[in-house]
Amino acid sequence: MLEQPSLKSLLFEMSYPTHFNMEEFKSLKTFAARKRYADEHLFRMASGSGRLVYKIDDQKVLKLAKNVKGQAQNQVEADGYLQRSYGDIIAKVLEVGPQRLWIESELAKKVTPNRFKALAGFSIGEFDSVIRHAYAIENPSRTYMTSEPAGYDEIIRSDLVDQVFSMMHDMGMSPGDFGRISSWGEISGRLILTDYGLTDDVYQTHYVPKRNDRYAY
Repeated sequence: MLEQPSLKSLLFEMSYPTHFNMEEFKSLKTFAARKRYADEHLFRMASGSGRLVYKIDDQKVLKLAKNVKGQAQNQVEADGYLQRSYGDIIAKVLEVGPQRLWIESELAKKVTPNRFKALAGFSIGEFDSVIRHAYAIENPSRTYMTSEPAGYDEIIRSDLVDQVFSMMHDMGMSPGDFGRISSWGEISGRLILTDYGLTDDVYQTHYVPKRNDRYAY
């Protein structure tokens, strides 16, 4: 007897355009083939060194790994603890492909600096300064200490900063691009991080050039 697809898998595939065949996509063996298929059937929204992001519909995106860096970032974003603990501030992962070659995540509406400030109560620049200063206090050997930003005591106690800083601590993350407006979106009136897969471990393993010691004396 043929195994019937689950309701969840049917709803997952139904959200794609009718000309996108998930079974065909899954059968592709190389990144080049997956990219070509996605380019032909989906709208590409963004591209980074590790992943391509495609719009599935008005609620979801497909994050396609270009290489092991992208797979590692997909794996971080799909982490069960991260999803359970910080679902209020991240675009949630809805489906995970084999070997983390792709993930499906919530689509967040882009925000402007003015919209960020309206939702957060402080600017993206103030947010960036505060999390970097807080990170430097907690990690004095890893980064230089900045002077305390204006409004630090109030902003550091905000729910948004508290959750972001707790996530950084729990997951081994640095401030990185969290202070860039392009890292943020909006879902149902909430500020949401849309790109949060770069932990310190992923950075050290996949982004820092490996030193060649063959000729060291």
